[in-house]
Amino acid sequence: MKILGIGLGRTGTRSLYLALEILGYKTKHCPEFYLDDEGGLVISPEDVREFEALTDEPTILVYKDVDRQYPGSKFILTIREMESWYRSIENNGTALREWREQFPAIPVLHQALYGNPVFEHDIYTEAHRRHVIAVKEYFADRPEDLLTMDICSGEGWETLCPFLDKEIPDISFPKTNVFGVSDLATVMKNN
Repeated sequence: MKILGIGLGRTGTRSLYLALEILGYKTKHCPEFYLDDEGGLVISPEDVREFEALTDEPTILVYKDVDRQYPGSKFILTIREMESWYRSIENNGTALREWREQFPAIPVLHQALYGNPVFEHDIYTEAHRRHVIAVKEYFADRPEDLLTMDICSGEGWETLCPFLDKEIPDISFPKTNVFGVSDLATVMKNN
């Protein structure tokens, strides 16, 4: 069984990662991804095998495969109010530009997820809307395998723990909105 956080960036994916670690899962935020010799995007199969839980955007590209390969897996769709999400993406714009320049796989990832390698409000918000709908449709016949969670609006242990059949820890739910370039450099080490 695997646990995948399949929300888009800036929807509480790092907070979910920290929460899953607190719950005792071997977790990785943003599995490694890189370009193959033909320029295609590869999500690290080693990360999928090695870790019990994965969070952040690259997991979106492999969640259906993981679902088939690991029956009984659980999926967490982190969501966020659209205007709040948009402002967070905008506020993160300088870092995103630097990452795109430093790591050529990032524009390919964003093209695959959003249909455009560079943030544009209408294109990205429509892609966000389509992603949420597609995930909910995929799990429509198996609602017990999908949790939709709005961490940014305050959902935490009371939402997550029953879904994973875990006791609520005696610690505050982690809240973070920081994803530094040094963290991304670690993720992208194969590039």
